[in-house]
Amino acid sequence: MAILEGVVERITFHSPDDLYTVLRVDSDQCEELATVVGCFPAPRPGEELRFYGEWVHHPTYGRQFRAEAVEHLPPRTEEGLERYLGSGLIKGVGPATARSLVQHFGSSVLEVIEREPERLLEVPGIGKEKARRIAEAVAAQGRMREAMVFLQSHGLGPRQALRIYRAYGAETVQRVREDPYALAEEVFGIGFQTADRIARSLGVAETAPGRLRAGLLYLLRRAAEDGHVFLPAGQLLTEAARSLQVPYEAVEEALAGLEEERLVVRRRSRTGPPEEEPVYLAALYAAEQGVARRLLALVRAQLPPLPVNLEAVLRRFAAETGLSLSERQREAVACAARSGVFILTGGPGTGKTTVLRAIIYALEAAGLKVALASPTGRAAKRMAEAAGREASTVHRLLEYTPLEGGGGAFQRDEDNPLEAQAVIVDEASMLDLPLTYHLLRALR
Repeated sequence: MAILEGVVERITFHSPDDLYTVLRVDSDQCEELATVVGCFPAPRPGEELRFYGEWVHHPTYGRQFRAEAVEHLPPRTEEGLERYLGSGLIKGVGPATARSLVQHFGSSVLEVIEREPERLLEVPGIGKEKARRIAEAVAAQGRMREAMVFLQSHGLGPRQALRIYRAYGAETVQRVREDPYALAEEVFGIGFQTADRIARSLGVAETAPGRLRAGLLYLLRRAAEDGHVFLPAGQLLTEAARSLQVPYEAVEEALAGLEEERLVVRRRSRTGPPEEEPVYLAALYAAEQGVARRLLALVRAQLPPLPVNLEAVLRRFAAETGLSLSERQREAVACAARSGVFILTGGPGTGKTTVLRAIIYALEAAGLKVALASPTGRAAKRMAEAAGREASTVHRLLEYTPLEGGGGAFQRDEDNPLEAQAVIVDEASMLDLPLTYHLLRALR
C-alpha cells in the first residue's frame, strides 16, 4: 500500500452515516494540496494523519488518494497544535484560547493537557471548569483514536469500528479484549463471523468456551433467519463441530452450558433418539409456547352471539354493494362471527375479498370496532383498497418504536391491549413467529 502523510487543511465533505470523507491535505510528498477520500471519522483541520491506500484518477476530480486505513499522528509543530486545538474539537476553545495555550506550553501542550491538566490554570482566562472540559475533550479524542486503531488493526473496516465504539465508548478496547464474542450479541450489525475473526486475531483458542457458545447461538440464529424455529440436536452439534473445526464432544458440552444459562431450550424426549430432540433459542421457544397458549384460549373462548340478525345484515350488505354471497360464503361469515379464531383461505378468484368485506360489514353492524392489518405496507394498501377501510401494517397497529442501536419495542401488549374487538390480518402466512406472538399478546 502507498503511504501519504500530511496535515488536514480542510474537510470538503463528511457523512456521519457511512463516514465517507473528502479531505484536502498539505503533504511534503505533494507540490499541491492532496485530495484524500475514504471512510473514517472526520478529523479536524490541523490534525496530522498517515493514510494507507493508493493513488487513483477520478474522471471528474482528477488525482486522489483513496485511503483504506488512517493513523492519527500528534501535531508536531506549534502551528499545527494551534490549528488542532482551535478547530472546534473542544467546545468553548476557539483560535484565541488555542493560541494562548500553545504560546504558554509550546509543543508540549498536549502532554500537559493529558498528564497535568491542573497546569491549564496557569493560562490567563482559563478557569477550573474550562480546564476540565479541555482535558476531557482531548482525552476522549485520544480514546477514540486508540479504539479505532485497535479495531482496524484486527481487520475491521472503519464503519464497523465506529459502530463498536458508539456501543462501548471509552471501554471499547477493554471490552473487546475481555469478550470479543459479546460483539455478536451486543452490537447491532456485528455478527459471529466478524467477532470470531477478531477473537482469533487476539489469540482466542479454537475450543474456548466463549467461542463454542457463540458459534452454537450463531447457527440457531442463522436457522431462524431461514425460517426454522429449532434445529434437531444432532444436526446442530454436527454442523457446529464442522464449522468451528472442533471435536463433537466440545460443542456438546457447550450446548449443555447454554441450557443451564437458559439461553437455549432443548426439549427432551423419553422415547425418541437424543439427536432428534429440538433445540430452540429461548426467545423463539417462548414465542412458540405463547402463540399456542393464546390461540387455544381464543379458540376455546365462549363468545356471545352478535346482537344482530346475521341473515338480515347480509341481505342489506348485498343490497348496498351489489354483491350476493353463495351459501358457502354465508357460512364463512357466520363462522367468523362466532369464532375466536377464524382462517379464510383459497386460491385467486374464489371470493375471499367478498367474504372479507361481508365479515367487516357484519362485525361493524354489530357495533364492534374492527382493525385491519397486514405484514407489509404494500399488502396493507391492497387490503385497504379491497375492504374500503383503513388498514395498516402489523408493526404500526402494535405501535412499534425503533430503538437506537437496532431493534425496537411494541407499545401494545397485555398491559396496553388493542382497543379493537376484532382484528383481521390479510396475508397472514407472511407473519413470522415473533410477530404473531406480539400480535396475540396485544389482543384483549
